[in-house]
Amino acid sequence: MRYVFHLFLILAFFSCKKDDDHTQNPGEPPPPPADVYIYEPCDTSTGVARASKLGNAWIAGVVLWPYESNGINRWSLYLTTCYSGIYVRENITIGGFPDDDPKRYFPIIYKLAPENRDFSGAFYSNMGDDGDVLLDHYRFDTTAINTSYLEITRWDNIARIAEGNFHVAFRATRVPTSDPKHYEFMEFSDGRFWAKIPE
Repeated sequence: MRYVFHLFLILAFFSCKKDDDHTQNPGEPPPPPADVYIYEPCDTSTGVARASKLGNAWIAGVVLWPYESNGINRWSLYLTTCYSGIYVRENITIGGFPDDDPKRYFPIIYKLAPENRDFSGAFYSNMGDDGDVLLDHYRFDTTAINTSYLEITRWDNIARIAEGNFHVAFRATRVPTSDPKHYEFMEFSDGRFWAKIPE
């Protein structure tokens, strides 16, 4: 009888152990952390972006900025969130797309060379203090399962409005990061934006 009882305990232990085994399948992304910093958008008078930050609703102010590189006129999107409306806490830069025919799909690559007209680059930073102290810097994650991209769906030079979609994944350049909630891997998925095209 004692052997039957021990056998029952062993079977019950392994049965419970299997039920508690929540390991993820290989190739699946880790579950999104629920505990992330979500700040308010900075100034939205020039544009707004919405995305899912590790599974959490996220909104940012947007500025579309022109610049020149090796004789090519290019654009960058600056997406920012703030604390108390004025202290920058997050900055995403997605840029390098050319001024001519920007209404298209741009895969994001790790290093944007001057001659690359069909790609875009991306960076992400966490800021502290009055928005002038860099806490953590992230680069585009080349190992992410989902492809990072910027897609310009509207570029209206008459109404001076640009719209588009984006998905960007980043990895911290220094680990451990300055704050446990500044995760080593950060992802902004299902992103959409509109922005004023400056004169």
